[in-house]
Amino acid sequence: MVKKLHVFVLLCIPVVTAALPLAAQPIHVTATIPFEFYVGDRTMPAGEYTVSNGIETNVLSIRTRDSRAVVNATSMPRRTADGGTPAETLLLFRRYGNEYYLNEIWSSAAPFGRELLKSRTERELSKSAGVRPHSVFVLAQDRGVRNTVRR
Repeated sequence: MVKKLHVFVLLCIPVVTAALPLAAQPIHVTATIPFEFYVGDRTMPAGEYTVSNGIETNVLSIRTRDSRAVVNATSMPRRTADGGTPAETLLLFRRYGNEYYLNEIWSSAAPFGRELLKSRTERELSKSAGVRPHSVFVLAQDRGVRNTVRR
């Protein structure tokens, strides 16, 4: 049994290491968000936003165009349902009544999207009887990869 486990682990290593560069795709998108929304427990005003990740691909920086509102959020890679690249660059929000929570970021230039972790408040809302989230999409523009190397 132990030998089978070792063989299984050895066979999984190439698959996992081949998928790591795909999951580590940089994101740099811009969007105009017409409503106030939450990232975690932080309220963000309506406006023009840039969403990007840098060297640490699991951390997304969400900032207004003027950088007056900035928040960093932990995210996880997420594949499309069919495993392909998304057709459009967009931000996906979950709406509970009049409250919007940023949920996913998708770039048409990357095979993986990024999914944000739910905040405690959103988890409580999703458990409330009769409260069902609605998906709201905001189209975005892919700005490509920023050069993070300093010269």
